[in-house]
Amino acid sequence: MTLHAIHIFDRKGKTLFTKRYTATARPPLDSESASEQRKLIFGMLYSVRELVGSLTPEGSSPGKFE
Repeated sequence: MTLHAIHIFDRKGKTLFTKRYTATARPPLDSESASEQRKLIFGMLYSVRELVGSLTPEGSSPGKFE
């Protein structure tokens, strides 16, 4: 089973937009588990951003590729 979703967060971690795309009908998540899922996704993305920032060479910006 493939599950696709898009989550858009602001810089403080507030969810601005969430959309789930599934091939089969699934019961919707209750508000508490949906909120917990969004927190976990944001935490993972924040951790990846910090990791990438720590791997860039000194003096360069993490968003620039040279």
